[in-house]
Amino acid sequence: MEQQQAGKVPKNCVASAVTINELPVDITPDVVHAFSGGTSVMMLKGRKYDMTEAHRVLRGTLEGLGGLKEYSIFRAGQPSGIVVVKARFESCSQAKVAYDHFETNPKPSCIDGATLCVSLPKRHWYSLCIPRQQYTAQRSVFDELVNKHGGTPDAKISVQEDMNYRPHRPIWLTLWGNDTKAVGALKIQLERVIEGERLDWWDTSFAFEEGAAALLELAKAAGVHIYPDKRLCILRIFGRPDAIQVSQTKIHEQIQHLSSLDYVVI
Repeated sequence: MEQQQAGKVPKNCVASAVTINELPVDITPDVVHAFSGGTSVMMLKGRKYDMTEAHRVLRGTLEGLGGLKEYSIFRAGQPSGIVVVKARFESCSQAKVAYDHFETNPKPSCIDGATLCVSLPKRHWYSLCIPRQQYTAQRSVFDELVNKHGGTPDAKISVQEDMNYRPHRPIWLTLWGNDTKAVGALKIQLERVIEGERLDWWDTSFAFEEGAAALLELAKAAGVHIYPDKRLCILRIFGRPDAIQVSQTKIHEQIQHLSSLDYVVI
């Protein structure tokens, strides 16, 4: 129901009227009347244009810009009234030309002054998640990568960290860009960081609670994250290079100490 604000008398305000918004642009009063069952229907001022003609003009514009392979209506506009169109081109550069055109001219006359919202998907897009403990130990390494590759469209890295701290929620790393070689090289670099440092050192106690607890204490002291791989019987260390070096020394000492406690009963 419409409500009149104190001291204001808006035009076309009727206390018993109902305003229906976000109708398709080509809706007719008869259809609204049949839907609502009201005694009368008044069409308020809005944009009026023919969708068929609008699609014809938009497609013709894209064809004129060059490289258009496909023009498809992804969403027809009901019930929200929003129309979504997907256009596919021969090359990324031709798609960029069309994107720049409508970014510069977002209000073509064929849609009566309405604004087009255009988007251009990134050519390459990868998402990786890592445990929060690993990210915390490697934060400085990831910060360096983000600062170095955070502002270039060729290859870019971002970190999605949950603002509401939850220890068991993973951290998502996103890599995207338009340059194939730059994205590929940065992806290899990122994967190497995520793999951590492999140590082919092992003690059977690491597979049990007591040994895992000892590794956890060692990791906290060194500022790293240690993952004991029970299947391969190896350790993986994540952190700053200097912290990894310190932890390697501590782990080696721990293994030697544990070995000295081993004995055989005959």
